[in-house]
Amino acid sequence: NTPLHLACQNGSQRDDTINMLIRNGVDLLICNRYERARAVDIYKQRSGSPQTRLLLEDETRKQADYSELVKSLGIEEETTVKVFLCGYGQVGKTCLGEAFKKTG
Repeated sequence: NTPLHLACQNGSQRDDTINMLIRNGVDLLICNRYERARAVDIYKQRSGSPQTRLLLEDETRKQADYSELVKSLGIEEETTVKVFLCGYGQVGKTCLGEAFKKTG
């Protein structure tokens, strides 16, 4: 489960957490491992507040539409990950960094 899935399991008790996650760009299309359900589906089952349910439905639809548009245009979405290599000297940080650069 993602933090959004966990918040949705608690229904309207976590509406502010759900709103904060959505505002910060959480991926609404991810399904959890066991139920294979999106966060919006879990929230609907828990009968949360109508406002948050509508927000979840609307934002999920927007993300799905955008994802479909990107796929139809053949555009590859890029993901950037920043990795900090910390530790003692002579343990392989530089070699690991170089391996990351080679593999992209």
